[in-house]
Amino acid sequence: LGGVDDVATFGKAALVGTEGELEHAGALIHTPYFGNIVRELLEGTSVLCFADGRAIPGTDVRIPLWHKTHATSRDHYQTIDVHLTDAPREDEICVVVAASDGPRPFPRLGDRRTDAPITSEILKGKLT
Repeated sequence: LGGVDDVATFGKAALVGTEGELEHAGALIHTPYFGNIVRELLEGTSVLCFADGRAIPGTDVRIPLWHKTHATSRDHYQTIDVHLTDAPREDEICVVVAASDGPRPFPRLGDRRTDAPITSEILKGKLT
């Protein structure tokens, strides 16, 4: 991507093979030992969004991404599909970190920080 300054979004995934335990995959990515180091290396502050699950070799994993410092920037809400040709094997755990260098290709989603307030009153036909 050209270096840490060019990384705009990030996400993570962990997949365990059919003979493994899902909690083992989660234990690798849902800890400060993983997340804090990834954030530090990529100069991010957002929580890393994630995907985890059980899989067989040859699986595709869809990894969610969002902005590394502005989690409310919908322009950067996206996913990337990663094909794991030979992982995870039955007794393996596969960990993936993904990143992009920009927002969605044609962003039009707005930003939670600048949205007009919306409440459940809109469901009753009352607009604010």
